[in-house]
Amino acid sequence: MEDGFTVVQARGRRSGAGRRTRTKEPGARRSSSGGGGGGLYGAAHAPGSAKAQRDADRAVEQQTRAVAEKKEALLKSAFYAELCAAGLAALREFRPEEIVCYGIGSLATDVSQWQLALLAALGEALGVATLAFDPASAPSDEAVLQRFGISTIAENEEAKRRAERRTLFY
Repeated sequence: MEDGFTVVQARGRRSGAGRRTRTKEPGARRSSSGGGGGGLYGAAHAPGSAKAQRDADRAVEQQTRAVAEKKEALLKSAFYAELCAAGLAALREFRPEEIVCYGIGSLATDVSQWQLALLAALGEALGVATLAFDPASAPSDEAVLQRFGISTIAENEEAKRRAERRTLFY
């Protein structure tokens, strides 16, 4: 079908005749035996499959592009000019050695993309190492952070990091 769904109908007068079932992927079949068919999606759509990897790579590219566009817009904005005029001078006087960001959220969301754009801009303006952690982050989020030069914190510090050097918490 044109909408990407396949309508499956039972033949004859068996129980449930006339009932329509929509599958999530074109051509996907349900397997009642649980064997050989790869479940609802089939082997080609199983987590870890080549298709899943391509989809994940595509999401990373889209999110990276979206954050880069937001960062570019941010750098040209009156908000950023005011931030630089007032706040950046104070931050430079503080002389942070690192920025630690907790809870930026899923980079699939617009709000988190704007937050990352500002975080990346601040890290560049201050010329310091930037680290981030979110307990719900996905591997794709970590890949996007890395593209902006932001390292991920390996374990959940529960926002209890002991600042042993000048640290800006974001």
